[in-house]
Amino acid sequence: MNLIQIVLFLFSVSFAASRPDVAVVEKVRGTITQLSPGQYIARKVSEGDKLKEDTSIVTGRGSFVRIRFIDNSVMSLGPESKAVIVQIDKKDPSIVSLLKGKMRNAVQPNAEGKEKFYVKTRTAAMGVRGTDFQTLYNPENKVTNLLTYNGEVAMVKTDDTQLMDFEKEVHRTDAGDLEINTVSKSNNPEEIELKKLLQTKETVVVKAGQFSGSMEGLTKVTEPVIVNPVQVNALYKNSDFLQKKESSIVKANIDSLEANDLVIKAAPQETPPEGFYDEANRIYAPKSGGLIDLETGIYVPPGSEANFDPKNNVFIDNKIGQVDVHTGQYQAPKGLALDPVRGFMVKKAAAKTREEAQVLLAQARSMNKNSATDIILTSKSLDRLEEFERYSQYELVSKDSLEFLMMGYSNDLKVTSDTRLGTDQSLKTKSASLYQVNLGVSGYRNMRPVFEFTAKREEYDLSSAGSIVQNSHDLLGMAVRLDYASGKRVRHSLRMALMQEYFLDHTGSTTVVDELRRASVPRVGYSLFWNMIQFNSFAVNTLFGVSSNLPRETGSFQVKSGLGLHFGLDLGWWVNRNWKASAGFKMFNETQSVSNTLYSSKNTRTSNGLFISISRIF
Repeated sequence: MNLIQIVLFLFSVSFAASRPDVAVVEKVRGTITQLSPGQYIARKVSEGDKLKEDTSIVTGRGSFVRIRFIDNSVMSLGPESKAVIVQIDKKDPSIVSLLKGKMRNAVQPNAEGKEKFYVKTRTAAMGVRGTDFQTLYNPENKVTNLLTYNGEVAMVKTDDTQLMDFEKEVHRTDAGDLEINTVSKSNNPEEIELKKLLQTKETVVVKAGQFSGSMEGLTKVTEPVIVNPVQVNALYKNSDFLQKKESSIVKANIDSLEANDLVIKAAPQETPPEGFYDEANRIYAPKSGGLIDLETGIYVPPGSEANFDPKNNVFIDNKIGQVDVHTGQYQAPKGLALDPVRGFMVKKAAAKTREEAQVLLAQARSMNKNSATDIILTSKSLDRLEEFERYSQYELVSKDSLEFLMMGYSNDLKVTSDTRLGTDQSLKTKSASLYQVNLGVSGYRNMRPVFEFTAKREEYDLSSAGSIVQNSHDLLGMAVRLDYASGKRVRHSLRMALMQEYFLDHTGSTTVVDELRRASVPRVGYSLFWNMIQFNSFAVNTLFGVSSNLPRETGSFQVKSGLGLHFGLDLGWWVNRNWKASAGFKMFNETQSVSNTLYSSKNTRTSNGLFISISRIF
């Protein structure tokens, strides 16, 4: 050993010895190494070891370490992770840098309500006042994600120049001891720089049960959303980062949340559960209820066919993968693997035939589009994604809506088999108009109620109808329907209505008075809505339905049960996520038997016309 090496060695030993101990190792599993300040060779970590500031901790495959700091906060590192204990202080905020892998922290609350603990990666900074949370950083795709279990954590997107532009100053004190300080090139302590970053408008607050992430293609971290509660609770209980082989995973029942004992209750999220994407500002809020892959750091949101659970305010989708009931590990759908850079891919040898390969490839593409991996993993400018421009039928049932519809139509009333007249009559309207307000209420899973209020005005041309009179022109009605989404483009509706209609009635014993009589008719029906064509913000929709009126008696006048059919075709335009306009054609045909003590007949009503509507989605 030459003189320079001896001097460096003695300097490093003296330097390391001057640093106070700031942490103690409480638990170790597997292979853990540390590189202390001033040291050049890493050494193995054992339980009870004391650690100093600027110590690097590295965990091996399947390994885990739990460390308690002098401020009584706890840090746990998962397998294949690396972290640096930057600064630990009982009075000033502590700082830990996560360079790779998974880390969990439990920080004691600060009585003054100020940040007590900072965590930084190369793409994000987090400020903690007192909470239990988990952080992941993947250097392959530069993804940082945060999952909060209790309390609140502030998070902001950063880059290397904002958080890594610091240098170490080493000098000797008057007593002759070596001292090291972390100094920013802006001449501010590192915690001040972190505090400034976390006070900007780009900062979000991630609460219990919520996730936020920093992705390369976004200008800020994602808006906080609720993660699938089953996975959150499994991850919370797995505080030692236990892992299982894929073949040993016991799949949790993520579509039956009521059957699980949820220890962590998610805080209400501010963003809509279906999420949104602001392309101009590259702001992304994924759909709530998704699953986190702890290996890649990618959040996999529910698909457009997911059911909505209003109790937990999340969408539930067991087609996007599964989680282990004990560890919370994510498992991609059968035949697929999740790559940190390329997203979902077909596993090698997963398909035995060409047809199976094509199915898996289509599934991988669909999941990549749903997960917006092209957005969150790249900084390139992209076209708008279809999912962000309009709601699927599954998503609509989770929203409140208000629709106003206007329609101009013609009505042809044919009276046949009339025992009093002996001849058939055909009455047509001179003018007819309809105004309708539909109020949709967010429902449960894939169902929701809709309330309809209708006002119509029908004036018949009676110039050649003999003695027939019409004493009124206004009709009112109301209905309640239950919408059921069975696909992202398909909706079924059960409808119960009470609607006034005109019927030809004969009154009088000696002098016959023929009158278009207004009667309230109860009606039940079923309809099928199909979004058959979608292109950009436009959609072509069809509606098929069948209905039957219930018997109705008013005095001596009776309306017996009858059968009706209706059809509709419209072009819908999503102005934005909150407004939709539609224009189209509707047709309705119904035949009913009517009678009183003087006669009986059949009334067949055929209506068709054009409508326009505008809807507001809340």
